[in-house]
Amino acid sequence: MEQPPPLSPEDAVYMEQHSLGQPQPVKIFGILHIVFGAFGSISLIWTAIVLAMGNPAQKLTPPTPELTAQFESQEALQAQMMPITLVSTVIAIIVTVLIITAGIKLLKKRASGLKWSNRYAWTSLAVKGISLVLTLLYTLPVVADATEASLPASMPISPRQLIMITTVLGTLLSCIYPILTLALLNRPKIKSWFAAQAD
Repeated sequence: MEQPPPLSPEDAVYMEQHSLGQPQPVKIFGILHIVFGAFGSISLIWTAIVLAMGNPAQKLTPPTPELTAQFESQEALQAQMMPITLVSTVIAIIVTVLIITAGIKLLKKRASGLKWSNRYAWTSLAVKGISLVLTLLYTLPVVADATEASLPASMPISPRQLIMITTVLGTLLSCIYPILTLALLNRPKIKSWFAAQAD
């Protein structure tokens, strides 16, 4: 009887993944999705507390004329930023729900885990692009105008330049995880594994 051709190393790994369970990237991203989603939830809870009750640090810090003036300046800035803060909070809720749902489905080995991970990744990248534009067009002028007067003129760069640089770098760094999610979970053999799972 004719023997089947030997498996290539890649096919052997693929068969092993089917027999042992989910591929390692699926498990790793499932865990990371849940962890990052948990951090996002904590951040949202803190934001809700601050919006509803104000900054708790103000109530814990003994009042002085200098601190009072600083807190009043911060409150005025927060009032100016409130529309952006509310929009950012709603968007953060959506992204957090997507990443937690994706993480749960990945850990449960559901075929829809890939779809939810892709939804999270593309939504996250789109949100980061929109946030960058809003920050440069709206947040940057407001924050720069509020801080320029309180900073020494001898600074090598202006507050506007500093905020612009940190915003762009921060946005680029935050894009790494969703890009890795798309790149590693959409490899052909990983997608084949998802296709063989129950939804």
